[in-house]
Amino acid sequence: MATHCYNKIGSTARMTGRPGQPQRSETPLHSAYETRKMDMTEIQQTHPFNCPTFHLIRQFFDPEVLKARTEYLGARDLTISRNQFDGESGVLVFSRDLPAPSDIPAALKRFQRPWNRVDYTETWKRDGDAHFRGEVQAQIHGVPVSVRTHFHLEALTEETCVNHIRVQFESGIPLLGKLLEKVASQDTDQQLQAEYRFFQALLSPETA
Repeated sequence: MATHCYNKIGSTARMTGRPGQPQRSETPLHSAYETRKMDMTEIQQTHPFNCPTFHLIRQFFDPEVLKARTEYLGARDLTISRNQFDGESGVLVFSRDLPAPSDIPAALKRFQRPWNRVDYTETWKRDGDAHFRGEVQAQIHGVPVSVRTHFHLEALTEETCVNHIRVQFESGIPLLGKLLEKVASQDTDQQLQAEYRFFQALLSPETA
C-alpha cells in the first residue's frame, strides 16, 4: 500500500469553510445529466484518485471516515446499523439527516423540510483483480423518489484508480414526478462533487 496515498482522518482539518459549504478543488470533475429511454433521470460522474482501489474502498467502510464525510456535507445524526467488509465484498447500512435544498420550486413546497432523513443500503463486491462494483439504494423519508447509485471502481495502475458513478432517479408521482427527479438529481450531483473533494483532501492532503 502506497504511503503517500494515506492520511489519517485528522487531515480533514485542512479543509476550510462552514459545514455544507466545502472548499473547491482545482481537480476537474466530470458530470453529465441525461434522461434514459426508460424515462428515468440519471446523472454520471467520474472520480479519479491517486491511490489503489483496495485503499480507497477501505476508506468507504471506515466509520470514522463516514462520520467525517457526514460532517463535511453539513449533515447530522449519523447512525450506522451494519458495517462489514472482508476484502471481497461488503455491506454498509446507515442513516443520516441531510440539509434540504434551499431552491425548491413552489410546486414542491409540500415536500420541503429543513432536514431530510435518508436511509442508505450500500453493497460492494470484488469484480476481478483490483476492481469493485457497488450499489447504493437511498430512501428519502417523505419524498416519493427512488435513488439508486451504481459504482465501478476500476484500477488504472497499481497506484491509481477511478470510480465511475451512475445515479438513477425515479418518481411515480403524476405531473410532479419529473420535477422531483430533477431537484433530487441536482442536489445529489452537488453532494457527489463535495464528497469527491473530501476524499481528495483525505487521500492527498498536499493537493487540497
